[in-house]
Formats: sequence, structure tokens, C-alpha cells
Amino acid sequence: MVLSPAAYTYMDLAYSDNPNEIGLHWAGYVDERKTFALNPNDYKGDIIGVQAQLWSSQLRSFDDATYQMLPKALGVAERGWSAEPNESFETAFNRFYSIIVAREMPEWEQKGYVFKKR
Repeated sequence: MVLSPAAYTYMDLAYSDNPNEIGLHWAGYVDERKTFALNPNDYKGDIIGVQAQLWSSQLRSFDDATYQMLPKALGVAERGWSAEPNESFETAFNRFYSIIVAREMPEWEQKGYVFKKR
């Protein structure tokens, strides 16, 4: 099965309870820390991968889509690649996020993508 629990992988969920955030909140809030916290080994069954969902019912533009996906979709990809970090969550997340800031965000900015920054 392909794992896609809403509380970790639904990109259309808002980042936070801030009323200015776009997105839904029926399954909680999803940010890059939450997606990085997904551990596929916590689920039973023959899991062959993970998948992030971006439902478009609340999206009105490409900017809305990139904002909802970036950077939180990278947490899902990282957990699919390496289910359990070999270090504490905080250490692993900080290392992961620093790589995104240094390598990915400049590229997104150059392309004009709208994305969530801390």
C-alpha cells in the first residue's frame, strides 16, 4: 500500500491556525515539521511508499499551489526515502531544514515561486 495519512501528507491543509493562512484544517495543520515527523514504520501493512496529496478545492492560482506544497512536501519525500533518522528528531529536522534553506529556497525564489518561509 502507499501511505498517505491526512494529518501528515495532505498539502491542502493550512500551515497553522492563523486566519490568514489558506487551506483547510479538518485533519489538523500540516507544516514542514509535521511532514518530517511522519514515520512510515509506525503503520502496519505492506507499505511500498508514501504519497503527498494536494487537493485543489481551496486553490485559486499556481501561487496558492506552490505555497501549500513548499517546503512541506519535501518532508514527505524525505520520510519516504529514509523513514527514521539516525539522530534525534530535532537534530535531524534542523539539518534537513537548513539544507532546504541553503539549496532549495534560493532556486524557488529565482523561479518566482511563492512558498512558506519561517
